[in-house]
Amino acid sequence: MSMQQVVARRALLLQRIAQQRAEFGMLAQSLQGPASLYDKGYSITQKIRQHPKLMSGAALLTLIVFRKRLPIIKMSMTALTVVKGWLSLKTRLLPLYKASDKNVLPG
Repeated sequence: MSMQQVVARRALLLQRIAQQRAEFGMLAQSLQGPASLYDKGYSITQKIRQHPKLMSGAALLTLIVFRKRLPIIKMSMTALTVVKGWLSLKTRLLPLYKASDKNVLPG
């Protein structure tokens, strides 16, 4: 390879580098919005991990505030209450049921 060929090859490579740098800049600029959204989501996740009780309180407060306004939340709260009641009743009656199998009442 002669010196002129090396210089021409170098000029071609520098031209490609400039073109690729411009393309990469445009791509990075178009991804800046979604990347900032990801960064915000990640920071919120870290805050939740550091303060789980605060997040639980915020979620509970949100449910209390919006329960009357959103029917689906009201139905889910009703379902949750029914399930809690059933589990409570089941834990109270299960010893009585097991004792009746043996024909012996507890206590």
